[in-house]
Amino acid sequence: MQNQIEDFDLNAKRAIEKFGWSIETFDNADYYRFNQIMAAKEKKERAVDPLSAIMGIRMAQARRKGGVKRG
Repeated sequence: MQNQIEDFDLNAKRAIEKFGWSIETFDNADYYRFNQIMAAKEKKERAVDPLSAIMGIRMAQARRKGGVKRG
């Protein structure tokens, strides 16, 4: 339970420092949506669709062998 309280306080701290929110604004914000936003990952950090990953690997291998040329 203490970790959850600490997480909540950390989210409040981030919102106040980075977004310039007041404590009242943070208290009135949608807690669950705020956590979704704070947990968002950069595109390169996200999980990749397995089929897309395989296709990307095959394209890279073909380019190294000279089989696929773009441009």
